[in-house]
Amino acid sequence: MHCRRDLNHIIDQWAESNRIKQFFSDVERQAAMLEENERANLLDRLQRAPELIGSVDALSNFVAWKLPDER
Repeated sequence: MHCRRDLNHIIDQWAESNRIKQFFSDVERQAAMLEENERANLLDRLQRAPELIGSVDALSNFVAWKLPDER
């Protein structure tokens, strides 16, 4: 089923998005324990890193997903 495959893909994207958010949150939390210079360097890297990954907006994909009777 095309519809089911699409939904599974959206769920996979959602899990990946949450995994990435958790990673960045953990890095930020650990950065708070570093000395100021190290923390500033790490936070700069933390701000730039998502640019490489890009957006994984699972919610908008779910909203756009079509149910079988909508196809």
